[in-house]
Amino acid sequence: MTDRNSIQVLERAFLLLEEIAKSPNVPHTVSLLAEKTGLKVPTVSKIIRTMNKLGYLEFAGRKCGYLLGHKTVGLSRFYHDNNPLRKAATPLLHEFREQFGEYICVSVLLNAKRHIVCLELGSQMVPASKRLYPEVENPCQTVSGRILLSALSQPLQEKYFDRFGIPGPAWPSVKSREDFLKELKQIRKQPFLIDRSRKTKRMIACPIFQDRQIIAALGCFLPESHFRGKRQQEILNAMTKIAAGIGGSVLL
Repeated sequence: MTDRNSIQVLERAFLLLEEIAKSPNVPHTVSLLAEKTGLKVPTVSKIIRTMNKLGYLEFAGRKCGYLLGHKTVGLSRFYHDNNPLRKAATPLLHEFREQFGEYICVSVLLNAKRHIVCLELGSQMVPASKRLYPEVENPCQTVSGRILLSALSQPLQEKYFDRFGIPGPAWPSVKSREDFLKELKQIRKQPFLIDRSRKTKRMIACPIFQDRQIIAALGCFLPESHFRGKRQQEILNAMTKIAAGIGGSVLL
């Protein structure tokens, strides 16, 4: 029920912004936003058009929908970042990107989703405002997410599986609860998790420890051709150093 002291149209506008921000790099149509928020299509259309006109949303095309606009992004300039994990990780990720030119990120598990805390894009990737790399996603879909799931206690892992079930194509080796628990147990023992399922890409992740507990995951995404021979070991060594540096300096 709406608070009688609130302004309904503002509540709805922020509800729509929050929905778009869940997948900020994917255009959202009016009909999809109406379906996800439970608002009527005419209501959504009117609010969206207004925010687009003001610059808080950007129209990506009739068959595509809307993205966050430059004014929404601009407001974030005034946000004072107090996230200790991001503060500890940002300079180290930047050094990695300067040395190797590859994508690297730190992520955590929050509300059963993998959330990216901070990242550096690879030198061959599109600018951050146009990237297509989700900041919130199903943890089963990435090696970083699986490391984060492996940090959960077994009862929580079981609860996760009971809620979401078999991961499907994203994790084809898991066909049952037993498989899920067994693989997470093995992942917990590994210094690195490397996904070689894509012919031309590699996804690498390692845990970030503090007091012997996994607090986050460090992930790297790069072309397969950039992860060979001497350079492969250099990247793994650098990631080990970064993970240790973050875990040793962050104050949670």
